Amino acid sequence: MNLYHQCGTGSDGLNAYLDEIASQVISGLDRVRAMPSLFHGDQEKAGEVYSWVVRACGNELDKLLTRERIAQIVKEKAELHLLA
Repeated sequence: MNLYHQCGTGSDGLNAYLDEIASQVISGLDRVRAMPSLFHGDQEKAGEVYSWVVRACGNELDKLLTRERIAQIVKEKAELHLLA
């Protein structure tokens, strides 16, 4: 909330606020991307965790992200060395 108030009002204030939030999100994602994977290349574990997340989200997300789709995602991430 402090950031919101620091940026002021009007369209310039809103743009400054959104720019700062975007910068913080990107910076955070860059830090996470640089961290080693918790899966250590274990595709089975990755699939289990991804499946758990889908179930935890609820709202019938499991109909969109089926076990087959999750397996495909995990395979693609492994090929990009994102699970190592």
